[in-house]
Amino acid sequence: MTLSIFEVHNKSELKEWVLFPFRFYGDDPFYVPQIIREEIDFFSAERNPNFDVTVTKLLLVRQNGKTVGRVCGILHRLEEEKLGYKRGRFGWFECIDDAKAAQALLNCLEDWFVSQGCREFTGPHGFTDLDPEGLLVDGFDALPTIAGSYNKPYYQKLLEDFGFQKEVDYIEHRIEFPEDNPLFGKLQKRVNAAESDGYRVVKLRKKKATTNI
Repeated sequence: MTLSIFEVHNKSELKEWVLFPFRFYGDDPFYVPQIIREEIDFFSAERNPNFDVTVTKLLLVRQNGKTVGRVCGILHRLEEEKLGYKRGRFGWFECIDDAKAAQALLNCLEDWFVSQGCREFTGPHGFTDLDPEGLLVDGFDALPTIAGSYNKPYYQKLLEDFGFQKEVDYIEHRIEFPEDNPLFGKLQKRVNAAESDGYRVVKLRKKKATTNI
């Protein structure tokens, strides 16, 4: 078994990095895919202003030539100014259930962070605390909320085996609204108004349809 780490340097590699979760999760009913075009823009230095205040590495791990994982590493200049020291952030971690593949990815980031003088290595984080962050450790039988995240149950063990420890719990509550809630009527009026202005609601029946939005 041969493991190789690759850093994303061009558009085709970025597309491979973005598309990995779509292929990895397949028909998992609890995985909610992002819009591919928006994801590519979000991780493009030309499109996302976060790249102006960060140094970012997008990494892929390949096993015998096949991509089996990815991760994003971030050094944030504004965070460093606020904290008074460098912190290495990682996010958008995805990997098959293979400790060696996961450790290859994380070791590569750790080596980079150490070389840059970082005191901490934390995550999962995004560029800022307004991005999705944290690791799902319970509730794998529920559809994630719009602000939530989803991952395979074994991710917790992969990260703990590497040496990460839980710092805090984030708890989400699901509230059921009655169908006749007046809020829904107000939302429908806004949708109707938007449609009259030329906007339309797009209903996606397949995950691959996000490519064409």
